[in-house]
Formats: sequence, C-alpha cells, structure tokens
Amino acid sequence: MMPKSERIVKTLNVQEEFRNFSCAAQQLNASQSTHRFSFVNHTIKTVNMPKVRHSVNLKSKLTSYISEFKEDGLSTDNKILFCNLCQCAVSSTQKFLVQQHITTSKHQANKQLNSKQRQLFLTQPTTSNVRSEFNIDLCRSLISADIPLYKLKNKVFREFLEKYTQHTIPDESTLRKTYAPSIYDETIQKIRDEIKDSSIWVSIDETPDKEGRLVGNVVIGLLSEQYSERILLHCDVLEKCNNKTIVKLFNEAMGILWPKGIMKR
Repeated sequence: MMPKSERIVKTLNVQEEFRNFSCAAQQLNASQSTHRFSFVNHTIKTVNMPKVRHSVNLKSKLTSYISEFKEDGLSTDNKILFCNLCQCAVSSTQKFLVQQHITTSKHQANKQLNSKQRQLFLTQPTTSNVRSEFNIDLCRSLISADIPLYKLKNKVFREFLEKYTQHTIPDESTLRKTYAPSIYDETIQKIRDEIKDSSIWVSIDETPDKEGRLVGNVVIGLLSEQYSERILLHCDVLEKCNNKTIVKLFNEAMGILWPKGIMKR
C-alpha cells in the first residue's frame, strides 16, 4: 500500500496538470474566436470595397466617353450614357457599343442636321424667331388642310419635312400647347372683323362622336340676301342634350363673337 505522503503528492501533480490543460484550452478557444472575428471583418471589407470601386469606375468611364466623342452630343448623369441627338440611352458596358451607335445612319443624319442648324444660328441672329415663325406656319398649314397634328408622329412624314425644310420638326404636343391657341385667337379675331355688328343667323346641332360624347356645334353666317359663308364659331362637349345645355352653348358662342356684349335690335 502507497504511503499517505506519496498519495498526497501524486494528487497534487494530477490537479496541476488539469489546471494547465484548462488554461491551454481557454487560450485555444480565445485564439479561434479572434480568428473567426478577423475572418468576418475581412469578408465584409472584401464585399463592400468593389461596390465603391465599381461606382467610381462607371463614372470615370462615362466621362471618358463624353470627352472622346464630344462632337456626338453625348451626356450622362453618372449612371447612364445618353445621346441628345437621337434622344435615346446608349449602352456603355463596352466602348465598341458606343462607337457602334455613333456610326449608325440615324445618328449621322441627326448630327448633320444639328450641324446645319448651328451654322444657321451663327450666321443669322434671328434664327430663334425664324424657327418660331416656321412652327406657327406649320401648325396653321396642318389645321387649314384638316391634317391632325398627331400625324407628325409618322416617321416618314417627319423625315420628309426635315429633309426639305432643313428645320427640326416640333412634337405635335408642342404645336398643340404653344402654337394652336394663338392660331385660334387669330381666327376668332378674323371672324369678329368680318361679322362686326351685322345681323347673323345661328344654327346649333348636337351629334355624338366616335367615342360616344355629345358634341354641340354652333354655326353662324351673315343674315343677308346674298349667300354668306358658313362659319363654325364654337363647339363643346355636352353633359346631356336638353334646352338648358343648348342655351348655355348659345350664350358661350355669342360671348366669343361679341365679348363686350350681345348686340340686340
């Protein structure tokens, strides 16, 4: 049997080894935790950095395209490349795609037309007035010929006009909002000058259009023994057709013809 003193020493040695093993295990765990934390941080950095670099590279690429092809009307908002001459976005992922666009027949035609207009602007100080006069003459001609303004959306028609007039054809909405109202006022004034204070006859008719709306038309003419030209003075969409809406339509038409008051005899 082992003496008691030897048993005590052996027990102490076992306890010391256990403590050493525990300290080593804790250090290993701490080292693994630190390694995992460093790995996570490294992963976050490698994911975030390319995004910033990509944004910077895209902006630099778009700017370089504009600088290189500065005569081709390119612009950018640092996200996409836009062609002002063709009014469209241009693919900018590769340089050859930009070159491919600026060599198309459409782009070259727009570039040539823009160059001619720029030369005209430099040689004639009143170019802007000329363009405005052209637009109003174009609008007046289309209305007079009963050609709807939306026909300007036709590609062949627009190209024909641009080719033989050497003018940029405005959008139909531009003519409708900017020039048609002045032509209307001009036409109404001509009617007033023709009628003046003369006696007139009035004809009012209501008919549905293709969309089913009730459209009231007021037609007038000089009341005389000789033939007088019929004039469409006013038209409006009616909520319903009855005596109240017809009287309202009549009063509106007379107010247009005689804004200072209806002449009664």
